Amino acid sequence: MNFIKESFNYKITIIGGKELCIEGHKGLSHYNENEIGVRVKGGNITLTGDGLYVNEINEDELIIKGKVSSLGVSK
Repeated sequence: MNFIKESFNYKITIIGGKELCIEGHKGLSHYNENEIGVRVKGGNITLTGDGLYVNEINEDELIIKGKVSSLGVSK
C-alpha cells in the first residue's frame, strides 16, 4: 500500500508499512526505536511502531525504516 499526502510544503510517502519518506522536513524533535518525531513547516509528525530507525537524512529528505503502526500530524 502506498499513501501520499501533500500539505504545508512537505510530502509523506509510506511504502508497505515498513518504510517512510518525508520530503521537506525541518529536523527531528525526538527519536527512539518506538517513536520518532519530525518537525515540518506548520507542525509536527509523530510516527510510532517497532524497530524504527533513521535510514537516511539530508537537507530535503528523511527516510525512516521499521514497522510503522501509526502516523499523527499536529500543528
